[in-house]
Amino acid sequence: MSNDVIEIGGKLEDWEPAKAESRFSVFKRKLGLKAAVAATAGAGLVASASAETTESINWTSIIEMINGAAGIFPSIGNMVINIAPVLILLGVVGFVLMFFNSILDAVRGAFNIFK
Repeated sequence: MSNDVIEIGGKLEDWEPAKAESRFSVFKRKLGLKAAVAATAGAGLVASASAETTESINWTSIIEMINGAAGIFPSIGNMVINIAPVLILLGVVGFVLMFFNSILDAVRGAFNIFK
């Protein structure tokens, strides 16, 4: 019996080792693609932020950028304040026109009886 060859499952060239799933693949399978991407990106951001030290961050350029963006907000506020009366006026005119239109439709409907 020592010379007997037992063939188990095909040729050796066709055999591939089992592949281990990555953490991202496990997340994607369990949570879906969007949630897996968000979780991976969040973990990467937390890891990179925790690796940074306070000496390596240039806070002056960040503060200048925030101050520049905050300088835009008063002009946006003025634009909203200036456009609000026009929007209110258009709303009132639209309401009055629709009200008179419904009155005219009711009168026309009342006179349709005589046709």
